[in-house]
Amino acid sequence: MYLACERSGQYRATKKLKHDGNNTSRITGTKKCGCPFDMRAHRFTTHDEWILTVVCGLHNHPLAEHLEGHSYAGRLSKDEKALLMDMSKSMVRPKEILVTLKQRDALNVSTFKTMYNVRHRNRVVQRAGRSQMQHLLDELAKYRLPLLEIMGVTSTEMTFSVAFTYLQYERVDNYAWVLATLRDVMDGFVVPTIIVTDRELALMNAI
Repeated sequence: MYLACERSGQYRATKKLKHDGNNTSRITGTKKCGCPFDMRAHRFTTHDEWILTVVCGLHNHPLAEHLEGHSYAGRLSKDEKALLMDMSKSMVRPKEILVTLKQRDALNVSTFKTMYNVRHRNRVVQRAGRSQMQHLLDELAKYRLPLLEIMGVTSTEMTFSVAFTYLQYERVDNYAWVLATLRDVMDGFVVPTIIVTDRELALMNAI
């Protein structure tokens, strides 16, 4: 068993950015600084005992003064993750969710990034390899909403447009459910600030 500092080693880029036809490294920050701290534990095969060998007991960086944003200290418990997902489904703003988590636990040092990572992992599990639009269509089919078709799906870095029509029951709650589900599966996209409609009153009221 190897025990090392979380800041050991060097950052290794796993993705490349295309810029003017040439592959360039992604601009990012890292907490890796090549810390040499290293301990190794070995278990005896003859009896249930361990021996710990300190290869290097020194760090090449100062201790963290604050644990805010620390990946391990800021992790959420199972109950906190469940609360986070329930509040997210209820359209509670991330700022209010974070305040609620910190009020429930005075020692909580989670950040917005922690929340977004939990939500992203939960959505990946729910989609089970499906795209955002495939997940949306499956959700619509599961609840048997009277959706005729989804027409003209457009997705770029700046826009995400979906045109849909109903056979019947063009009610506000139906449109509201579709829009809420769409926002929930738009992981990685910016929530639109401008929505263009064909003056369908139920859709306008839902928006």
